[in-house]
Amino acid sequence: MKRTRIIILILSLLLIIIGCTNDNTTSTTSLTANKDNMTTTTVDNNSSTTSSKEITTTKEDIPTTTTTFNEPTTTKEVVTTTKENITTTQEPVITTTQEIITTTQENITTEHIHEYGEWHTKNSPTCIGSGKEERICSCGESETRTIEALGHNYSKWVTVSEPTDTNNGKRERICSRCGHKEEEIIDSLSYIDGLVFELSEDESYYIVSGKEDYSYDTVVIPASYNNKPVKEIKDYGFENNSYINSVYLSNNVSSIGERAFYNCSFLTSITIPNSITSIGFFAFSSCRRLVEVINKSDLKLTAGSLDNGYITFFAKDIIDDESKSKLSKMNDNCIVYIDDKIIELICYVKPITNIVVPNGITSIGNYAFSGCLSLTSITLPSSVTSIGNSAFYNCPFLHPLQFKKP
Repeated sequence: MKRTRIIILILSLLLIIIGCTNDNTTSTTSLTANKDNMTTTTVDNNSSTTSSKEITTTKEDIPTTTTTFNEPTTTKEVVTTTKENITTTQEPVITTTQEIITTTQENITTEHIHEYGEWHTKNSPTCIGSGKEERICSCGESETRTIEALGHNYSKWVTVSEPTDTNNGKRERICSRCGHKEEEIIDSLSYIDGLVFELSEDESYYIVSGKEDYSYDTVVIPASYNNKPVKEIKDYGFENNSYINSVYLSNNVSSIGERAFYNCSFLTSITIPNSITSIGFFAFSSCRRLVEVINKSDLKLTAGSLDNGYITFFAKDIIDDESKSKLSKMNDNCIVYIDDKIIELICYVKPITNIVVPNGITSIGNYAFSGCLSLTSITLPSSVTSIGNSAFYNCPFLHPLQFKKP
């Protein structure tokens, strides 16, 4: 054991001496020894070229090492020694290469999508002629669409001459937009819209007890019948009549009976002559669309009041002359209330299944379509900005998904 260590020491000294004699050359030597033999590995470095030579020495032999040195090379020596052997280990070198990939996008074209501005009126519609709107894209492309004719905006009917027992009367209304005048004949009192008359007990006057024919939308109570004055409207006379939308009472009529017009759901206006002195209980109760009362009497009527048979409970206006009326009819079926720039739809006077609300309407009034049992769909124009309370109450066949707004 002692001898082996001495041999290892001598070999190490020899290697040190040989290394010193080499000009600026350093070599890496790995020695491995054990009890029986010894192995020496010499590594020569020359321009990235490595050669290895292995020498084995036993107890009896002294190894001879031949080393060739070339260009000066410096290497790192790592020696690990244990009790039994000496091992040289060189850690592997790991090189990471990052690959950079560049993608070039070529010849990609995008189809132009028009970005139109707001619609502007190019030609305004009239009562009987359509108009045109236009909008322009940033690229200069334009798009147009048609504006439907507005339809006449008639005022309320004004009686020009009263009918008599033998002669017809006449009434007229005028369009507020174009001035067109429409005239209508009022039948003589022998054919008064299906009204039913009863003679009073003293046979001095007549009482209107109701209406047989429900095909008319306006009820005109004449001043006389069969050369006798008409003074009263009987209790319950027109109760629950959903066909009436306006009532005109001529002079001589002095009283309106209890519940005479109760729940006339499409009644929108009534003219009270100066001859009226009394209105019975609940005479106009549940007339939710009665928004205008023309009062020529001495009765003190106030909007929202429960007095005088609820006649003004739903009223928007109480006026003293037909010429001040703000109600008019559009498209011969749609009654609207016009106040400055507000055009409010009050109701449709005839049953209808599919409704296209006229362009220009700005709001849908309270109860406007309430109780329209045949209504299944409705189209609102873009001009509508508000919808009143219970506007579509009790419309059983109108599904919410069938509302349309172009």
